[in-house]
Amino acid sequence: MYFDDLTFTKNSDLFMGKSININDDGFIYGNMFKDEYKPYKNYSVYKLKGKTDRENLLIKIMEENFIVTDLGLYLDLNPKDLDIYKCFKDHETKLREYIDMYENKYESITLNAKKDNYTWENGPWPWEVDK
Repeated sequence: MYFDDLTFTKNSDLFMGKSININDDGFIYGNMFKDEYKPYKNYSVYKLKGKTDRENLLIKIMEENFIVTDLGLYLDLNPKDLDIYKCFKDHETKLREYIDMYENKYESITLNAKKDNYTWENGPWPWEVDK
């Protein structure tokens, strides 16, 4: 079954009254739904900040990948939720743009990259980065 085979309807009841968080908070809290975060003891969340443009772009890729994955899981259970599907497609497009931007500027990030510049072993590896 493909999404094109489904009939979409706008229905706020499909969303079960949850408010969706479509900003960076979803990534740092571990889910896209504001009312599902339950803090552990006095743990506080921390927003990742890269030291370089390259690291910041990788963080954006991680954030968008998280959003696409979490919304995809939601759509597995609620395939007729048109609002979330549109949001999913928007973030899927952003993810592809960030990956393309990274691969054009730096190196391949996936094995099925558009550019043929496989440099996985060239580092830097996590233990080689100055802290």
